[in-house]
Amino acid sequence: RFTIYCSPCHGAVGDGNGVVKKYGMGAVPTYHDDRLRKMADGEIFNTITNGKGQMIGLGYNISVDDRWRIIMYIRALQRSQYATMDDASPEEKAALESKAKPAAATAPTTDTQPNPATAPVKSASNEKNQVPLTSTNSSSNLHGDFAKLNP
Repeated sequence: RFTIYCSPCHGAVGDGNGVVKKYGMGAVPTYHDDRLRKMADGEIFNTITNGKGQMIGLGYNISVDDRWRIIMYIRALQRSQYATMDDASPEEKAALESKAKPAAATAPTTDTQPNPATAPVKSASNEKNQVPLTSTNSSSNLHGDFAKLNP
């Protein structure tokens, strides 16, 4: 339900950069603002139900149970943006530290050989239209990559 009702305005990570911002709607609050981080769950529930400011009330469309689930998801998003190593379990800390050490131990190389893992694949028949596909974790670049693939 968050994806359907909340993310168009508040964004997938709750940063206030949803798709409606591209179309001129401004001043959508981020869930990561201290004011909203400190807001009581009941007040968020009331806002989802009845609306506030530019936000319409969605109580008629979202069940009570789903409104509470949305609030739990918002709290998880807030926590994810301000997580520290103390929030991780001992197993997670060990896994994170083992991943961080090899990267830190690797010295930068000075060779000019291209990395085969990141080099674009060339084909004789379609060499001029070849676009390297890259994997990104950012949804903000998704439309840009799609546009490159479909000129």
